[in-house]
Amino acid sequence: MASDNPYAMFTGAKLAKAISWSWWLVFSPAIIYWGTGAVILLLAWIVIIIYWLVEFFRFLVKKRGTEKCKFKA
Repeated sequence: MASDNPYAMFTGAKLAKAISWSWWLVFSPAIIYWGTGAVILLLAWIVIIIYWLVEFFRFLVKKRGTEKCKFKA
């Protein structure tokens, strides 16, 4: 029965010392794929949080006004 794990052959060959190259070469496509997705997701979260904060402070200024504010621009 064939293994469903595409890295099983690499792992066996590495343990048997049949190959000497690093596991980074094998896993780098997966690391790049998941890392790129994680960076895009993180940037999206940052943009959403900044947008939410800006809208929240706009709401506060509209609700309270600026007449009670100590600092005038």
